[in-house]
Amino acid sequence: MSGPYRPLTNAMLAILGELEGFTVPSWTGPALAGPATPDAVNEVLQVADRLLAADQSLIQVADAMSLNYTLHGTTATAERFMYGDEPHVEAAAAIRVVVTLVESFIQKSGLVRAVDRGILDIASLVASLAGWLPHRLARPTPPRGSGAAGATSDYSALALEDMRQFSMGWTTRQDIFRFCYRELDRFIDDVIDPHKATEEFWPMLSRIGLPYNLMVLRKLDAGNLEPFQTRFGPAWTAQMQDSLNGGRLYGIDMTIFTGLQPQQLSDGTTRFTPNTMTLLVMDQHKKLRPVAVYVADPAAPSMGTIYTPSSPAWIYSLIAVRCSLTVYGIWLGHVVPLHLVTGAMQMTMLDKLPPGHVLLQVMGPHSHSNLQFNFLLTIGFDKLAPPTSLANAGEFLTLAARYAAAHDFFANDPATALAMLGLDAADFTDGGDPADAWNLYPNVRLMLRVWRYVADYIHDVVDDLYPTDATVADDTHLAAWMEAAAAPDGGNVSGLPIVRTKAMLERVLTSLLYRIIFHGSGRLRLVAYPEAAFVPHLPPCLQSARIPPSDEAMTPERLLQEFLPRVGTIGGLMRFYNTFTSTSPAVPLVPDKGPDSDLFYDERYAKANASLVKFRKQIEALVRELQPDWVEIGQWPMSIEF
Repeated sequence: MSGPYRPLTNAMLAILGELEGFTVPSWTGPALAGPATPDAVNEVLQVADRLLAADQSLIQVADAMSLNYTLHGTTATAERFMYGDEPHVEAAAAIRVVVTLVESFIQKSGLVRAVDRGILDIASLVASLAGWLPHRLARPTPPRGSGAAGATSDYSALALEDMRQFSMGWTTRQDIFRFCYRELDRFIDDVIDPHKATEEFWPMLSRIGLPYNLMVLRKLDAGNLEPFQTRFGPAWTAQMQDSLNGGRLYGIDMTIFTGLQPQQLSDGTTRFTPNTMTLLVMDQHKKLRPVAVYVADPAAPSMGTIYTPSSPAWIYSLIAVRCSLTVYGIWLGHVVPLHLVTGAMQMTMLDKLPPGHVLLQVMGPHSHSNLQFNFLLTIGFDKLAPPTSLANAGEFLTLAARYAAAHDFFANDPATALAMLGLDAADFTDGGDPADAWNLYPNVRLMLRVWRYVADYIHDVVDDLYPTDATVADDTHLAAWMEAAAAPDGGNVSGLPIVRTKAMLERVLTSLLYRIIFHGSGRLRLVAYPEAAFVPHLPPCLQSARIPPSDEAMTPERLLQEFLPRVGTIGGLMRFYNTFTSTSPAVPLVPDKGPDSDLFYDERYAKANASLVKFRKQIEALVRELQPDWVEIGQWPMSIEF
């Protein structure tokens, strides 16, 4: 490929492993793009600069984590407990390390063709990054022996002592703390009360973690039952069989983590992701409840423990499931289909479509930052990743290849995914009006709504840009793009069709643009606050790899002491959320001057421009509906930025 970005080969990935000291698997998923020209390298460095700027903009958010907490005899603010004394200086240093790795990788891999080493002006970049560091007044250091936090203390390994202390992750800025705190007692009950935890398990999962793209609930039948029956073995009950026969048995399979090792951190803590399987039964009122959970160490996936609602350790098992779902959602539901597959399509598009091509008017404005961020994440995984148990890019790529092998290009389109999972709208709808469809599964309802907006827009655009099927079939640049995107030495995107008709072009472009637009929902504040920001709801890891026996008494104190996220993990997850919800996009989807400004298409395509305005107004109305108290139209980004 001769474009500004080209695929990272397995030999290049091996060099990354040598630089970072881990094993990189043979990569068989969608192409990982790297910069292949001086301009592309500079684009990568500009995105690194924006990452640092985003972190610096979180200073006010962190400073407003100003309430005092007392843990193990030490009193300090939530910010001091979670982030120490100079977290943003540390973040800047981490990004500088990533930039240095970028330089080393490019020089050793030969990724950039015919480029002098001087093109990578790392010294100037580091100087500019250092310039972002604010001159902040240091807080007074409490006297020794006062019981308060010292200036150089690291509390990241501390366990909480009370479930109410999870509120330390909530900033007081813009009244977020008050907004969340009123739900705190309910949130705690939904975790530690066995009955409430069971009742709320599925309703909560159906409405939170939207950008995690957790399309994982499957209706069980004779064709897909075997893995579940094998794992639950003698615990398979007559009730389960009756529910299966009646079409009311569902399952969630999170055993994709087989082989993943716990991560041991320098502060002495462990981050662990278990393999889990969950059986759920739907009652006559369409209420889904978990009835059995299987939890296993990924190192011994067939030697797990089975829990039921009568098990003393039942609440542990539900937390373990939510942990495996969170890790799956971050890396496999989100990063692979939204970042990587989209990136492979964008890389080949930039290579094969010449400047001025009509499809660049459609996709070009939405194709900034994703390729560059993906490259930075691959190179600096441990510096940029949220606090899950994945220690390096090698572990991520192992999981991602496993996922990609089972999911082709269209597999994550909402209607396709629902059909593959055997889910029927009638089972998740309360009411007879078609407008009520999927109201018992709010995340799916919202996904389908965004899909419909994108599909209608793309239909009008293709109709305007390509008057007939013949104009599609005759577009040699389009054909070259699709061929390169599917080629093993190109984008390596599986399941792409031959595009020779308007209908097929619409299908491909809708799937591609939907990923970008849906990803933008992650910038809305409601995605994190209030429910996901209560960390036990979607824990990014367990802090112990021990899997307790089902008859072990599981008190809140035991959960806090051994399994639930520690102070440093809470801080890392909240920084992850706030990077999306509390920073402004570089370019918003709806222009600041209004939806009818900054149109994409030239004067030949009036219908496409009119549909673009309509589409923007639909997203604008959606934001107002979803966040009536926090209307942030400009928070929905044009592209996948990070």
